[in-house]
Amino acid sequence: MMKKSSGFTMIELMITITILGTLTLLTAQSIQQAVKAKVKLQDQIDDVSRMRDALRLLERDINLAYHYRDLEKEIDQLVKKKPANQQQ
Repeated sequence: MMKKSSGFTMIELMITITILGTLTLLTAQSIQQAVKAKVKLQDQIDDVSRMRDALRLLERDINLAYHYRDLEKEIDQLVKKKPANQQQ
């Protein structure tokens, strides 16, 4: 008579450990790639932000140097004010 044993065989345990190890390795690689991509993206965002700030400074300096006035905006404001003040 064979004794009925309960539990897992050694081969089943080895296969399970191999599968879990593979999944762990793949998950770790995916996380590492995601972190690298995040760092790269953040660097690009920082570069764009610095460029935008520099352009704003340049625009402000140029406007101050030439006493810039937005004449089109001023004319629009005057045109919008006239009908309210003068109704003929």
